[in-house]
Amino acid sequence: MEMRAKEAIPIGQDLTPPIPPLSLCLHHSTLLSHCSSCFSPLPPPPSLHYPPFFSPKNPNSNHFIRYCSLQCSSLDSPIHFSSSEFHFFHLFPQPLYTNFPTSSDLRLSLRLLHRFQHLIQESNGSLLNLERIGGLMTNFRKVIFLEEHCNYNNDDDLSGRIRDGAKILAASRRMCVGLETNGEYTVEAAVLCLVLTNAVEVHDKDGRSLGVGVYDVPFSWVNHSCSPNASYRFCTASDSGGISECRICPAGTETGAAGIESESISSNPELQKSMSVIGGSETCGPKIILRSIKGINKSEEVMRQSELGSKYGFSCCCKRCRAMPTTYIDHRLQVRAYGLRTLVRREILILNFDCSNMASGDNFYEDHVMEKLMDCLNDAIDDFLSCNDPKSCCEKLEILLTLDHVNVLLKPNGQKLHQLFRLHPLHHVSLHAYMTLASAYKVSVSELLALDPEGDEHQTEAFNMSRTSAAYALLLAGATQHLLESESSLIVPVSNFWTTAGETLLSLVRSSVWKLLSMG
Repeated sequence: MEMRAKEAIPIGQDLTPPIPPLSLCLHHSTLLSHCSSCFSPLPPPPSLHYPPFFSPKNPNSNHFIRYCSLQCSSLDSPIHFSSSEFHFFHLFPQPLYTNFPTSSDLRLSLRLLHRFQHLIQESNGSLLNLERIGGLMTNFRKVIFLEEHCNYNNDDDLSGRIRDGAKILAASRRMCVGLETNGEYTVEAAVLCLVLTNAVEVHDKDGRSLGVGVYDVPFSWVNHSCSPNASYRFCTASDSGGISECRICPAGTETGAAGIESESISSNPELQKSMSVIGGSETCGPKIILRSIKGINKSEEVMRQSELGSKYGFSCCCKRCRAMPTTYIDHRLQVRAYGLRTLVRREILILNFDCSNMASGDNFYEDHVMEKLMDCLNDAIDDFLSCNDPKSCCEKLEILLTLDHVNVLLKPNGQKLHQLFRLHPLHHVSLHAYMTLASAYKVSVSELLALDPEGDEHQTEAFNMSRTSAAYALLLAGATQHLLESESSLIVPVSNFWTTAGETLLSLVRSSVWKLLSMG
């Protein structure tokens, strides 16, 4: 399952025409603000009691689905009911937490179960046939039956969560046809595995995640890499121009033969069978386009940015991850701390007060350091996103970036180990902190000016916050620009960071305080 270039492709070229989704589903948090069919923002409701375009079959105020137009309603509403998504909302009206996959993953699975029903019936429930549905891998047997043997994301009990989610899917489907749950949910588990393996977050033009979607073979067969040569973007019906033919094709036969095939996707018998059933889109939602971010040679494999671990649950074996020694970019991103007197172990530089030699199990202590740093970062971000407290977020992140941290550990022999550590400016936690700080200071400016837009004191304070926001935006852009020199696939985030930094600076020089300073 690889996709390779049919021709030599320069950097910055579209590799595919707009690929329609097999199915899409909004996140629970965006159900009331966006159209469930096209994912466009909903207009302001004409009344608090009558939100726009209820599904025509159920104008109930507890119904979650919203549409921006009658056309979107006519396209999506039949699928909403026939896929059992409607019954899912009535069984589970609140978002699902902790023990289950997210609500959007479950609802997307229901829609795909409906879409793939003919293919599933042909499989006769065979576990082997459920390994691939509609040309897309499910990894079903690996997740459910081989998890303990291959240590497949075992810490998170992925197989248990999938089984629980499959029971919910089965209950919703049986409620739809008026049957009782009988304990059989193998097919539901397989399709949920397909979603977890192939789904991607669907973003709007500002980068906000709206929901999840599964796209057809030309996209889903593109493998992951931490040093990719392709990226993807979403487009709507109004801006989906571009090439009309796919410039990539499957790498080999069904048996896994190496080398590129001469035929296109449409002439591959196995894929043609699937495409005849699942081709086209059930919604008018965002399409996806692959684009080269490096020059790609003919027959070279096309790889997109890796989104591993929590999302797809597998370990990456790309060239960058197997590099020995580690690449420069990974060396920089993982340097965690430094001190005046240091003991170097696996790129953690630690000031050790109590002993001159570390024990052989240093990885254990290294994990504690990383855990502490991540806890600090997540706590600050939670203040910003969940508690709406950007000021507290900024204070915590600046402490994280600028102060030395002490970690006290108890060694197996009872001896206490004191570690002093500080983040390296290019560590990935630092980069995340710069990005959050730039955004949090920007939000703080807006909130401050909303209180008293004309007050001189607030104007001056807002100006100073704007300068700080611009400084962090520039720091983020400069740091990633440095990393770009060793990893060219960073061109996309680097360009976005420089754009944001430029916009922040322009906003700064247009402020009234800047004009006063210039005149002075």
